[in-house]
Amino acid sequence: MAIVYKYMFVALTILDILAYGLIISFEPSKQDVIVDEINSFNQNGVFVTHKGSSTPSILSSFYAVSSLDILNRLSGFNSAPILNFIKSRYDNQTNLFLDRDGEPSLHTTWAALALLSKFNAIDQYNRTK
Repeated sequence: MAIVYKYMFVALTILDILAYGLIISFEPSKQDVIVDEINSFNQNGVFVTHKGSSTPSILSSFYAVSSLDILNRLSGFNSAPILNFIKSRYDNQTNLFLDRDGEPSLHTTWAALALLSKFNAIDQYNRTK
């Protein structure tokens, strides 16, 4: 299901580019359906890879938050659970972030740093926890 996020994110990014940075011109009811679907992957403030999963994911959280941002639906969003999860996934040995597979990767690290940046938390981040 993480692939669903990737395609949704790519589609929404293309729509955002085509709209020249304006709010996507979907009817509000269609935006609500998309937002509800994205939020159905939210478990305790962190997004999971697929419905019914209890495994949080940095990448899934990145795709979900980015999609909500493109739809201009981040106002009032509580970033604390995602930021705490990201910080807990930092690997001091490799200086990279780990996702659900436990392996450090540049892709996951990029997503983690993008989320930290999105929520203005990079300066507050203490990499030694």
